[in-house]
Amino acid sequence: MKVSKLSDSMISIKKAFNRSATKYPYTIVDLKKPQFYRRCMKRIKIALGEVTEKKTGRILDVGCGTAYFTYMLSKFYTHIIGVDLSENMIQIAKNSLEYSRVRGKIAFVIADGEYLPFKTNTFNVVLCLDFLHHVPDVASIIGEMARATIYGGKVIAIEPNFVNPFYIVLCLISSQESLSKFIRASRRGLRTLFQESNMKNVAIREIDFIPLFFMKLTPFPNNLFRLLKYLEKKFGRHPSLSFFSSHFTITGIK
Repeated sequence: MKVSKLSDSMISIKKAFNRSATKYPYTIVDLKKPQFYRRCMKRIKIALGEVTEKKTGRILDVGCGTAYFTYMLSKFYTHIIGVDLSENMIQIAKNSLEYSRVRGKIAFVIADGEYLPFKTNTFNVVLCLDFLHHVPDVASIIGEMARATIYGGKVIAIEPNFVNPFYIVLCLISSQESLSKFIRASRRGLRTLFQESNMKNVAIREIDFIPLFFMKLTPFPNNLFRLLKYLEKKFGRHPSLSFFSSHFTITGIK
């Protein structure tokens, strides 16, 4: 376990997310919307596989933010820890779970993903969602995620696909996003880093087409969701839809 010392770039990232925490577009409240819930559930099933019963292993969510995805993980695992560098994000996560049935199942830690404060070989699954493209040293984060995972455990990253046309619009309207960030955590780049971390059975699967962010922007999310389901059913196996997917999931076994 490395000794934590925030770099200037990570300090800058921490300040940015602390400032924007109250404006973050997704929270646990959004899971009450059927289309949002189904999209999140689909991502989890692609990442974790079909889970027929709740597992007793430990799962770590790195860069958990407001913890809406962490909350979903509690349906599959009994011990979950969410880690984020932003104190304000963690506070929103705690407030959201205050009256939830899973409050005692999820613990939160304020920490830098480059210096995870956990012993080596601790977690059965270590994952991150929409996180790696924000950090300057992606390799260091993946190395720490792998270190904290038990042998035979799974490391997972879910990241935006920068060739998706919707992200060009997102880069124009969001100060926290840019094309250079998306390229930083590209499919090819992450596959190389996973392999360099000695992970086995590295696999990539594409998911979705329309980013969740745009599901919130439209005044007709249900209509958009129905259109999305139709497109995925009709063209889901077509190479172009995979190429332009909203997100992709990369997994590896330590």
